[in-house]
Amino acid sequence: MKTLRGFQVNDWTIEEQWDGRWKVYYAERGVESYVKYFIAEEEACEYYIVQLKYFFTMWNY
Repeated sequence: MKTLRGFQVNDWTIEEQWDGRWKVYYAERGVESYVKYFIAEEEACEYYIVQLKYFFTMWNY
Protein backbone atom coordinates (compact mmCIF):
# COMPACT_ATOMS: atom_id res chain seq x y z
CA MET A 1 0.00 0.00 0.00
CA LYS A 2 1.31 3.45 -0.90
CA THR A 3 -0.26 6.51 0.68
CA LEU A 4 0.51 10.18 1.10
CA ARG A 5 0.75 10.04 4.89
CA GLY A 6 0.15 6.39 5.60
CA PHE A 7 -3.44 5.21 5.88
CA GLN A 8 -5.29 7.62 8.12
CA VAL A 9 -8.91 8.56 8.71
CA ASN A 10 -9.12 10.62 5.50
CA ASP A 11 -6.71 9.62 2.76
CA TRP A 12 -6.17 8.82 -0.89
CA THR A 13 -4.72 5.35 -1.27
CA ILE A 14 -3.22 3.29 -4.06
CA GLU A 15 -2.81 -0.46 -3.62
CA GLU A 16 -1.89 -3.42 -5.75
CA GLN A 17 -4.60 -6.07 -5.67
CA TRP A 18 -4.07 -9.83 -5.51
CA ASP A 19 -5.13 -10.13 -9.17
CA GLY A 20 -2.49 -7.65 -10.36
CA ARG A 21 -4.84 -4.70 -10.79
CA TRP A 22 -4.28 -1.39 -9.03
CA LYS A 23 -6.96 0.17 -6.85
CA VAL A 24 -7.07 3.90 -6.14
CA TYR A 25 -9.59 5.28 -3.67
CA TYR A 26 -10.36 7.91 -1.08
CA ALA A 27 -11.21 6.67 2.41
CA GLU A 28 -12.96 8.72 5.03
CA ARG A 29 -13.65 7.15 8.42
CA GLY A 30 -12.97 3.75 6.91
CA VAL A 31 -15.48 4.17 4.07
CA GLU A 32 -14.00 3.91 0.56
CA SER A 33 -15.28 6.20 -2.18
CA TYR A 34 -14.15 7.30 -5.65
CA VAL A 35 -12.84 3.74 -6.16
CA LYS A 36 -11.16 3.13 -9.50
CA TYR A 37 -9.25 0.08 -10.80
CA PHE A 38 -6.39 0.07 -13.30
CA ILE A 39 -4.44 -2.66 -15.04
CA ALA A 40 -1.26 -0.60 -15.40
CA GLU A 41 0.56 0.78 -12.36
CA GLU A 42 1.51 3.88 -14.37
CA GLU A 43 -2.14 4.75 -15.09
CA ALA A 44 -3.06 4.23 -11.44
CA CYS A 45 -0.23 6.52 -10.32
CA GLU A 46 -1.20 9.22 -12.82
CA TYR A 47 -4.82 9.16 -11.61
CA TYR A 48 -3.60 9.18 -7.98
CA ILE A 49 -1.46 12.28 -8.61
CA VAL A 50 -4.32 14.09 -10.35
CA GLN A 51 -6.62 13.37 -7.41
CA LEU A 52 -4.04 14.57 -4.89
CA LYS A 53 -3.52 17.82 -6.83
CA TYR A 54 -7.28 18.39 -6.95
CA PHE A 55 -7.60 17.60 -3.22
CA PHE A 56 -4.82 20.01 -2.26
CA THR A 57 -6.20 22.73 -4.53
CA MET A 58 -9.71 22.36 -3.06
CA TRP A 59 -8.45 22.52 0.52
CA ASN A 60 -5.71 25.13 -0.08
CA TYR A 61 -2.85 22.95 1.18
